[in-house]
Amino acid sequence: PEQRRIAAALRTIQHAIAAQEDLITAARELKRSLMERLFTYGPGAEPAPTKETEVGEIPVHWEVMDLGEISDISTGTTPSTKESHYYEGHNPFIRTSEIVNARIDRAQTRITDGAINDCNLTLYPPGTVFMAMYGQGKTRGQVGLLEMSATTSQNTAAIVPRESLNSEYLWFYLMGQYERLRSAGIQGHISHLNLGYVSKLGIPLPSLAEQHEICTMLLAVQNRIAAEEQRKAALEELFRSA
Repeated sequence: PEQRRIAAALRTIQHAIAAQEDLITAARELKRSLMERLFTYGPGAEPAPTKETEVGEIPVHWEVMDLGEISDISTGTTPSTKESHYYEGHNPFIRTSEIVNARIDRAQTRITDGAINDCNLTLYPPGTVFMAMYGQGKTRGQVGLLEMSATTSQNTAAIVPRESLNSEYLWFYLMGQYERLRSAGIQGHISHLNLGYVSKLGIPLPSLAEQHEICTMLLAVQNRIAAEEQRKAALEELFRSA
């Protein structure tokens, strides 16, 4: 009887975890379809009239701009690991493995002011969008939104939007272009993107007010996904500790 009670309790938790996985899958699909709708018809209650462009169908009153025209794009470098003292500082250094289509608010590696000066690195401000240009697994083409000042490596495109481009809007749009970015760039033994390709990326550009409205809608769905993932993690922890 005691074994049956334990099994029943664990089975109940497993069912709850499976239900959470279904909720997360549904929320992600909602986000995907919402992004497709917003970047095609705009954020209005009624779909806007559209036009065909090099980036697909977009509202007629939007423009398509090269990313290099509406942002400053550069890259970093990796301080020599032979100089161990470079890695004893307080400045966040973001590697491409940390760029995972998410916000970046922490770093696994920190470097010194001396490393920044000796290697001519830039400390990029919050709001910079990092794009991984190398990576044979899932890495290449993923983007992260900086929520702190940080440096990065030569394998990352650091995109600092100008006044006409909202950082979160750009981040959301590029996340939706992941498959396109994965299949683009330079193909070969080590497939990769480069700054020339990134600067020529076409970006649909609505007004700042519309960009903000799009971000508000997508953030609501993203927050829901995060909440469901936290609930799943809590259930998994309960299962392990039961």
